[in-house]
Amino acid sequence: MLSQHSVIQRLLLIVFISFLSVLTPRISFAASAVYQSAQKEFVLGNYDKVVTLLKGKTDIDSIILVSRAGHLIDDADDKPLVALLGKEPNNEKALTAMAFIEEESRHYREAQQTLDHIFRTSHQNAQAIAVLALCKVRQGGEEAGMKILADALKLGDKDPIVLELAEGAYDCVFDSVQTEKTCDRLIALQPRNAHYWWLKGRFLERAGKTDKALECYSKAISVNPRFDFAYNSRAKIYFERKDYHKVVSDASACIATPMCKGEVYDALNLRATANGILGKHAEAIADLKEYLRLTDSAHHPEFIKQDEAYLKMGFEYIALGKYTEAENVLVILRKLNRRTSEVLEQEAVIQERLGHKEAAIKLYEKLIKEEGNNPSWVAALKKLKGK
Repeated sequence: MLSQHSVIQRLLLIVFISFLSVLTPRISFAASAVYQSAQKEFVLGNYDKVVTLLKGKTDIDSIILVSRAGHLIDDADDKPLVALLGKEPNNEKALTAMAFIEEESRHYREAQQTLDHIFRTSHQNAQAIAVLALCKVRQGGEEAGMKILADALKLGDKDPIVLELAEGAYDCVFDSVQTEKTCDRLIALQPRNAHYWWLKGRFLERAGKTDKALECYSKAISVNPRFDFAYNSRAKIYFERKDYHKVVSDASACIATPMCKGEVYDALNLRATANGILGKHAEAIADLKEYLRLTDSAHHPEFIKQDEAYLKMGFEYIALGKYTEAENVLVILRKLNRRTSEVLEQEAVIQERLGHKEAAIKLYEKLIKEEGNNPSWVAALKKLKGK
């Protein structure tokens, strides 16, 4: 016969098990709700929010979404995905995600190795086949790549990832009709995807249809006012149109939502140039200093064009009459081995403004001898010689 104490213990155990059976679905539902929120943010283009929402999540779908979002904001961290594949080396979903990211990063050899792993057991994976197609196209195998892409589209013509890869392939082979159609299909599938509106705008801009491109970039911004890609792209068109006040406005909006580092670098550079043209030289210098500060610790060397930033800064100091500061910039440019006509021109202008007539004449003569008869240099030289 059970004691009263044992009966109470059993009752407590039953209550605890019952509590767990109720709690577990709630926990699962909560996790699902977080993932769904992250998916919505991903579609909108808020990739930084995706990373924040899913931080520490260890399920495969969360790891994949975080990895994709990270690559789009130049904050790539494949460690969770690599760790997952270390535990589950044959996980097809994880392998497909890795191949997709490797292709996006232009690591074609690694992508094809990952795809080979997938194709050992599966030949019906539309996303993997589409990744292979784009790898082939980008490496010069256009004919073979487009045949492979046709196979991928037969299997997954409504899969956004397959269509994204198809858009990339069509764009590479300059098939403007199919590129635009694919962009339209992506937008039809996800009309509130800012990235897809931006993709279409980018294609239209390359095709020379800048008015329509502006409409697409503006649509992306209306869908998501934080989407820095669209602000930066729109600012570049405004710059080409010499609408510098709009350049400053859009570049400022991009900088205020610093999701993607590369976009911020571009926007700072663009705003600095526009401010300089508008006569706002102090503002231009501030932008260039911030650009240089950020790129000192940049992860992507292709974004680092520090000599160009210093070159611009030198001209801005000259415009303000700050010749000592301009000369200090020239010292840095020499250390960076920037010995172009622009550097010589800066030296010549500084010497001229400081009243060092003979030094300025020698520099202008050197410029003309080495680079040709630039009208502004010829005019400056004539003025210095009193002709």
